[in-house]
Amino acid sequence: MMLLRRALVIATLSLLAWAATASAECAWVLWRASGDDWRVVMAFSPEDGGKKACDRIADSYTKSSMRGPGRSWGYTCYPDTVDPRGMKK
Repeated sequence: MMLLRRALVIATLSLLAWAATASAECAWVLWRASGDDWRVVMAFSPEDGGKKACDRIADSYTKSSMRGPGRSWGYTCYPDTVDPRGMKK
């Protein structure tokens, strides 16, 4: 009986921790890529709208950058914990 109760408590706490992590908001960063060159354009906090705001700006920047000749920039959003340039040496 005690083993079952302990297993239930551990399972319940694990589910609660997972749900809290999944719902957590984080900051998002808009990156501009040109070949292997990645540059930060701007960052968005959860209060600014987070990923939705970042995606909206990325779409508008992508559309406006397509107008000029010879431009090959791409804009994308990543959480602030991700660096698309890879690990530092």
